Amino acid sequence: MSCSTCRSTSFVTFKHQALCGNCKKELHPGEAVDMNLVCINCGNEPYSRCYTQPGKQEVLISGLCELCFDEITSEPEEEGALEEPEIELPF
Repeated sequence: MSCSTCRSTSFVTFKHQALCGNCKKELHPGEAVDMNLVCINCGNEPYSRCYTQPGKQEVLISGLCELCFDEITSEPEEEGALEEPEIELPF
């Protein structure tokens, strides 16, 4: 099947809803049958990029594969220890 609006054959999930992978129109139950599930960030098949059970569950919640989810939510690497600025007290 394909999206009735734009004829895309891919879909994404977000908050347990199926959306067209192209126009993001909400798909009716059964409309996503035979369509390809893709990650909303990288466009790859998300379950092939999930390595844990929580990662697979996250696909249905955020629409992200585990690798993209980890990349987006990771803490930025620190280049060095942050130093506290010295504050001069007026007394």
